[in-house]
Amino acid sequence: MQNSPEGMLKSPPTAENGSDERDATSEETETRM
Repeated sequence: MQNSPEGMLKSPPTAENGSDERDATSEETETRM
């Protein structure tokens, strides 16, 4: 996830992003991963 742009991190849930992670900021998402 760290190589993905912030736009993808904030986009709707995908195969890698959970519905709960779409609301998290780029920093929070990287911390989870």
